[in-house]
Amino acid sequence: MKTVRKSCFAMFVALCLLLQVMLACVPSAASADFATDNLLTNPGFENASGGLADNWQAIGDSWGNGIQSVQEAAYTGSYGISIQTATSNNPWVSQIVPVEEDATYKFDSWFKTMSVSGNVGYKIEFYKGPEKTAEGLVRQFTYYAPAETLDGQWHQISYERLAPPGAKYVAFYLRLYGTGTVYFDDASLMKTKDKPQIVVNTNQVYYYPDLTEGKIDVQLAPEDGIFTGKTVDFAILDPSGHAIFIQTGTSAAAALTASFDPQTMEVQLPYQVSVALKDAAGQELDRQERTIYRWDRPTTLPQNGPVLVDGQPFFPVIAYHAYISDYPYLKDIGINTVQGNSLKNLEEIQAMLNAAQANGLKVLVQMYSGMKVKENFDLTRSIVTRFKDHPAVLGYMIMDEPVANDIAQQDLLDAYKLIRSIDPNHPTYMVEAFDFAYRSVGQATDILVTDVYPFNRNMPITSVGDGMRSAISAVDNVKPVWSVLQTFRLPSSGWHYLPTIGEVRNMAYQALLAGSKGMAYYSINDPGWSLKNSELWPGLVQFKDELALMGGLVTKGSKIHESVSGLVQWGVWQEGSEQYAVAINTTGEEQDVVIPLDQTGNKVELLYGAETAQFIKWDAELTAHLEPWQTLVYHMTPILNGWQVAQNLIQDGHWQAQAGHLLEKLQKLVGNLSATQPITKQAVDMATNFLRELSHLEAWVDSQSDDVLEGKREQLLASIEQVRQLVQQIVPFLVQLNVQATTLQVAPGDVWEMTIQVCNTSDKKVDNVRISVSLPDAWNTPNIYKDVGILSSGQSFTFTESFTMPDAIPTGSYPVTAKAEYKYKAMLLVAEYTEIVEVAPLITAKLTPNQMDLHKAGMYPFTIELSNNAVRALNVELEASDTESGLSFDLAPSVDLALRETKTVQGYVTIPSSVIQAVFSAQVAVRVGGALYSTLPLNISVDPNLIYNPGFEKQTLGANHPVGWSMRASIWDKGTAHSGQASARLDPDANNTFNVINTDTPKAVPVIPGHRYVLTGWVKNSSTAGSVALGVREANAGGVIIKYTWTETQLNSDWTKVTVDFTASADTSTAWVYFKMDQNTNGPAWVDDLELLEADPSLIYNPGFEEQASGANRPDGWNMRAGVWDKGMAYNGQASARLDPDTNNVDNVINTETTKAVPVIPGHRYLLTGWVKNNSTTGSVLLGVREADANRVTVTYTWTETQLNGDLCPITVELGLRPCV
Repeated sequence: MKTVRKSCFAMFVALCLLLQVMLACVPSAASADFATDNLLTNPGFENASGGLADNWQAIGDSWGNGIQSVQEAAYTGSYGISIQTATSNNPWVSQIVPVEEDATYKFDSWFKTMSVSGNVGYKIEFYKGPEKTAEGLVRQFTYYAPAETLDGQWHQISYERLAPPGAKYVAFYLRLYGTGTVYFDDASLMKTKDKPQIVVNTNQVYYYPDLTEGKIDVQLAPEDGIFTGKTVDFAILDPSGHAIFIQTGTSAAAALTASFDPQTMEVQLPYQVSVALKDAAGQELDRQERTIYRWDRPTTLPQNGPVLVDGQPFFPVIAYHAYISDYPYLKDIGINTVQGNSLKNLEEIQAMLNAAQANGLKVLVQMYSGMKVKENFDLTRSIVTRFKDHPAVLGYMIMDEPVANDIAQQDLLDAYKLIRSIDPNHPTYMVEAFDFAYRSVGQATDILVTDVYPFNRNMPITSVGDGMRSAISAVDNVKPVWSVLQTFRLPSSGWHYLPTIGEVRNMAYQALLAGSKGMAYYSINDPGWSLKNSELWPGLVQFKDELALMGGLVTKGSKIHESVSGLVQWGVWQEGSEQYAVAINTTGEEQDVVIPLDQTGNKVELLYGAETAQFIKWDAELTAHLEPWQTLVYHMTPILNGWQVAQNLIQDGHWQAQAGHLLEKLQKLVGNLSATQPITKQAVDMATNFLRELSHLEAWVDSQSDDVLEGKREQLLASIEQVRQLVQQIVPFLVQLNVQATTLQVAPGDVWEMTIQVCNTSDKKVDNVRISVSLPDAWNTPNIYKDVGILSSGQSFTFTESFTMPDAIPTGSYPVTAKAEYKYKAMLLVAEYTEIVEVAPLITAKLTPNQMDLHKAGMYPFTIELSNNAVRALNVELEASDTESGLSFDLAPSVDLALRETKTVQGYVTIPSSVIQAVFSAQVAVRVGGALYSTLPLNISVDPNLIYNPGFEKQTLGANHPVGWSMRASIWDKGTAHSGQASARLDPDANNTFNVINTDTPKAVPVIPGHRYVLTGWVKNSSTAGSVALGVREANAGGVIIKYTWTETQLNSDWTKVTVDFTASADTSTAWVYFKMDQNTNGPAWVDDLELLEADPSLIYNPGFEEQASGANRPDGWNMRAGVWDKGMAYNGQASARLDPDTNNVDNVINTETTKAVPVIPGHRYLLTGWVKNNSTTGSVLLGVREADANRVTVTYTWTETQLNGDLCPITVELGLRPCV
């Protein structure tokens, strides 16, 4: 092997020229001449019987249920596969075949669509073995046909994919992603490339200027399997083709590494890494290349973090899926950064950044609209150029989980180069879920982020810390790694478990211990999920202070010790003169741990994870007992450290000498205490003498001028007081002070009692014993003093005091401090004890719900939860009332509550049948002894429309979109409306396979199985092609989708009323309204004024014309006149009613017989729907209602025109009856 570097310039030039000749003249090895063998069996579906295609599997093994081999589906030959569905089950046929890992395969077929809404394509699943199991799955990919190919013609769809490491089999799915019909034929699966002989990787792609070592890692797999006699040449070429590094003649082996100095590279220039495999004769067998760069770090990310904000280290706590309306309250859980929304409109991004800035939040700006990267480069360029100087920008999110979303590394690298070329200051950010991809993704970003979610994946909780360590290793610890924590539950998916706050703390501290320099919560919102409304939220509010502690350790501290190999992981951090220790129980069993410390004598505070406590630990160990999954956090102050610093505060000789003398005494004291336990009389005497001399030094400081003290009087006195408090904790062992309280929570009017005991535990008497109790000012009670005098050895003194809480005392936490002062060896000493007493409101009352959105008359329940916070029984009086007439309430007038008891009281409000639409403001008054303690508002809205914000008029607080709607890529259009000021608009997007607007999950509509509902909406459709539809999605109680029901809208139409009529399925519990546009449209479409009504059973007799009149050839209940009872045409059933053209008939109608006319209620609203097929191309065909008074005198007609030359479609007639009808 020969290595040449720049140190020998003449030799370098010669070899460089030689290398260029080699590169120019030696041909690359010819590509393998692959046979055109199709790995699929029966690829053309010709071998079939009874609609079943041999060697293919259908979804659910259910052939004939929308999937069959039929002649009309043939592209060539006699048969093809037809896949048809009207539901959202994404049906498929598949075949599994053996493959070779790291080889490349081409998946191919011909297809033809008919009325497809959605898409068609492939799903590719690689497995370790021939069985399709979750455990054996290696990787999976999805590929969709281009939108323009869904045009009813035959098209070829091709997809090429490298079989990932570990793959031995591949399942090839031909799939319909949506509804309609698709034909597939002539499928093929062929190997196009063998496993490469050379795989080249470098430790980085963008080398920061401070990095001094680059590595070229090579994996070799010669086609003949022989390494002997073969050699490998390495080279790095600059943009002009000159070599900056050459290493030739390296003996071939399965794995090779060559090291180089990246500091020989110029910043921002591309360099080509070239690796050639040669045989014994020097003939080149294969060559692989890759491009690398040297690139400046972002100015806000020096070294490997933490990131800087305004020049100061910053610990980001990130919220995923946060709406602008969420921004104001995110600070409650410590959030300081948000994931930006995926927006294409620069003005909306501007509004988002401005809102974040106004709420003190930073933003990670998204670049992956539609989960794409290279397709968004123009948008990326515009976003970075415009917003790179916005103060809210923290960085740019290139992609989320790129490997799972099938994004090539080169796309990520190109995106990084694009962004960093425009903005040299802010870093890029990327999350990756797969640990095997940490290095490849980490090479394309400044900040790598892990999102290890152990729950619901049968992963140990330690996976969080393990993933973080793996990621840090993958980026060679030259870039920061952050962690996304699992803080969500999605009941309609496999993610049905919500971690507890204890589990979240466990994961967070694991990440911190492993080296995370930022945290994130996934997520704030998702379909069917709201973190703020979950049981996890209160715990996260409490956890906010711990996040601040973590931030301090990351930005100002350093980890000095750790252990992650045991069942309890632990770490110790140094921050200034203070230390912090974290112990994490990663098991479901109780555990004990001993954490070694660097010094003896520590004041220890248990800060988080259990009830707070303080104690002195004299030896150099910290022991902890942990409950299952528990995490404990300690703060430690080494006793000697503070005084060592104090000794050198000023240069005065007296101070230095006395402080040094006291330091020696303090060291001896600590040594005595660390060697002997429990505390001995000798230690107490040593402490007493130390305190006496410390008081003398304090008096000296008080007597000196500021010049002598160098202006540091306050610092010196503070140091004296700090060490005094530490040592004083030894002396009280002479006298014990015990305080017992009857309770630590009281309410106004309660009697609180405390018992105090002071006991002399020494072998000598103590003099001048005086007990004092300091009470809060709000209690309106004077402090208590007891002069005890002398306490002989073993003697004690006990007394009890009681206090009545004032009726008007504010709620809050109140300290009550007891002190025992005494003299020992002529020195005044103090034992002190403080209890925190919580004052709660007398009564806590909660009304659920406090807002009722009702849709019809009836009796509706509500509950009042009453909690007695007092230590005495109470009688609570309840009174419900409303400011409007008409409502009636059923509510108990009073409730008896025992001390500290909580009861739930059921009440009812009745909406009378006369109320159709109204708003009421009611309230429940809560009293005790006639005094009003709480007024609970109850707002009631009655509206038959089941849809929230149906006209898109209400705005989400702090956001530019309508409340109650998931707008996705749609637009809230305030310039176009059917009524009011706004509507919702969909714009064409050929790349968007799910271009929809839908009800936001919190506003989804509860429905009753088996009941019939009618959805109407006004739609304006400017598209002349494709599909725009209004529909309803039904789901069961678990959130699983049952079906969609759609009504297509008319192309190129002005505002038109569209009706969707559906009956809720047996398992349906909830419905969502959807407005969708497919990929073939060419103009925008708007929707407005939606209404979803529960339809009463049909008021029309014989509405389907199925019942025959007795003794007559006509449908019963209908006056057919010249109409025809048609038993050959029907929407449902066997018959319909038909009108034929008649130029001489001026009253060519069909109508209800008078005996079957419908009684109606004046002033009420009615909806008539019917299915009409109109073959006429001229004239007028209408559906309508005639209204008449009690004497059958016609009041009015209401008509709806039907579409000319149209197939069966729903027609709606809406009428509000006049008072005289």
